[in-house]
Amino acid sequence: MYLKIVIYVGLISILSACNKSDSGPAKSKEELEQIEIQSIKNFKSGIDYSTQIQPFMSKVIKSNLNYSETLKFNTFGCKKEGSIGSSYLIDPLLKVGHVFSKELAYSTINIDKNNEYMDAFESTISKIEENKIEKHKKYSKKLSTRFPFTSISQMFLAIPHEVEQTIFTFKSDGGSPETKHNVIENNYSPEVKNWILRNSNNNADETYLSCSVNTGADSKNLTYSNDLIEFSYNNKIVTGLAYRQKITGLVICKKYKRSKDTSTIQQEPLLTVELGSGFDESLSIFSNDILSDGLTECGGTQIYRSTVSKLTNGKVFFSWVEKTVSAPTR
Repeated sequence: MYLKIVIYVGLISILSACNKSDSGPAKSKEELEQIEIQSIKNFKSGIDYSTQIQPFMSKVIKSNLNYSETLKFNTFGCKKEGSIGSSYLIDPLLKVGHVFSKELAYSTINIDKNNEYMDAFESTISKIEENKIEKHKKYSKKLSTRFPFTSISQMFLAIPHEVEQTIFTFKSDGGSPETKHNVIENNYSPEVKNWILRNSNNNADETYLSCSVNTGADSKNLTYSNDLIEFSYNNKIVTGLAYRQKITGLVICKKYKRSKDTSTIQQEPLLTVELGSGFDESLSIFSNDILSDGLTECGGTQIYRSTVSKLTNGKVFFSWVEKTVSAPTR
């Protein structure tokens, strides 16, 4: 029996050695780079979340508004009525107890595994100060390819699930303020806390892809429209502006390295890959009739924003959607 085992192990060793010798010499840096480039070109398509979180059903009152017609809607939240530029104030009609319901999702391609994220939550205004807003958040959905948990009851022990604080640093010149969002309290389960701790201690460098559509100097590669729309929101008919934009051009992906210690991004890309022709489509909807859960916005509160970027063959390399499903109206 012992002799049979020795012969068997020896045979495995010989076969292993033969397999290694058949694999040939180690690949050069250039060969490995070409393999990675081909891998990026053959990326797995991401998810077009704009088909899952869709804009509100609306009726177009007037299409393709010109510049002067658009400025007529720049009223509430503007430095001066009929002008461009926000006054940058916390919405004066915002009150403690107001509830906002939102959905968010994004998809980005990556080298090893695409990043997909989706959540849905209610946030209740719990405190308003001169430059600070606190919200109690309750999630109904929180899914991520980087997060191993799918059940809300498994992730959180009590409501509110999180307490989020937004701090605005206003500038003396009236320019756009700095905004910081911090989770100051949470009711994460022990399993989630342990997972966060384990991953925060992982100091390995992270590589990722940044892909974009490059239009060049041709103005024909950019088209846009601005429509006055009407739709039902919280059982009330409201008006808004819908901005649509499409960019076409060459899609270029760049590979970067980011250190988890400092979260700094290496400025020079490690690799640049051309994927071919593609396009980027976006839609933003604003309304003066709906309250903001933060600062007032000249031209209206943004209640929907979607961007989807694809190759001409239909493969998605980026998508992002934000929707305020429900909010107080003026």
